[in-house]
Amino acid sequence: MSSEFDDTPRESLLDVIMARYNRLNVNEQKQNSRLVYVGHKITRDPRDSIQSYHQNIFARAGRKDDEFYGLLFESNDCFIHVLEALTTHIIDFIHALYEDQQEQKKESTRDDKEDRKYGVDNIKILIYSDDIGKVGYPTWICREMWKTSSNANQSDDEEETIPANVKLDEEIGVNWIKKIYGEVYKIAYIGRRILQFQSNGRIETAKIKFWLDQFPGNQPKMMPQAEKVLSIVEECDKCFTVDEFVSLFGKNKSIDIDFESEIVWPMQTHSFTYLTTPSALSSSRDVDTPPS
Repeated sequence: MSSEFDDTPRESLLDVIMARYNRLNVNEQKQNSRLVYVGHKITRDPRDSIQSYHQNIFARAGRKDDEFYGLLFESNDCFIHVLEALTTHIIDFIHALYEDQQEQKKESTRDDKEDRKYGVDNIKILIYSDDIGKVGYPTWICREMWKTSSNANQSDDEEETIPANVKLDEEIGVNWIKKIYGEVYKIAYIGRRILQFQSNGRIETAKIKFWLDQFPGNQPKMMPQAEKVLSIVEECDKCFTVDEFVSLFGKNKSIDIDFESEIVWPMQTHSFTYLTTPSALSSSRDVDTPPS
């Protein structure tokens, strides 16, 4: 017996997706992206400022400071930076950073190196995420990275129990993922905590800075560690450089999708799921130790 639905025209999955796409006016929605990267500071002059350097990159990208959100932790030698903004702003920032890196390479061939402007190099991109939902930081803040004690790297020592000459490349890659994930997790955790200083659209910047200054003493295990960040900068070869990122994800570049496209690097960013889930602030996920 034939069904009354046999002659009913069926919509394809593509038609359903496109109808939903058009209904939500996706083209008119503004999307945010997240960038997490580490780098090496070229100069050590106390008068130099990693904060002013990035503000100059913002300006070079044609953007203002208050159009970006995130945290930048610096030490004497290196820094780790999580940056969130509209996708167009993040892409413009990356290209401005790329242009600055190219200029620095030209300057490195000059003889008058003492007159070289302040900058950064050896940048490694740990995470780039599109369509993250709402930004998860109330403002953009720079703070000093905490220097670890002599026994702070005990977990790293345990990882090195296997002699380097017998390690498989896969094992080395896994160890880097663990180290990178540990530092990224800490920044995500700190971002989660500073959300408490934003209420009714008002940002309590002074309280955020004071809380960040006290945080290393209160929860030292959850503070990004300069030694670990520096080792990622100087030794890890598993991350995109700025040049590689721009060559792959540059403006007006198309991306081919194939059967291996799900195998991606940088890592998944589930650490930041709290940024789009307000209820997560009261979740049991609020732990005070980084993942092992």
